[in-house]
Amino acid sequence: MYAHTGGTYMIIGETIFDILYLLTVITIGIKMLKNSPYKSQYWLFGLLAVILGFGDAFIWFRVFMHYGMAVQPLIQLRLVLEKQLHQSR
Repeated sequence: MYAHTGGTYMIIGETIFDILYLLTVITIGIKMLKNSPYKSQYWLFGLLAVILGFGDAFIWFRVFMHYGMAVQPLIQLRLVLEKQLHQSR
């Protein structure tokens, strides 16, 4: 989420990981909330997962939008793929 020194593929990999992590945590948390009795320990863990997942998503979204990096990995991926396509011709 901050200064990257690993190049394009590292940025793309970290972005994909962040998205998958947040979707997984929020989805599992919602399933835990739906499938457990109110105020049980399982329900509280589900609530914790949803709150932390949305909090992380809020921070992640703000950081990437502030630095203009929300679409940068996709643009860089397109440029890399176009470059490889032109080299292969």
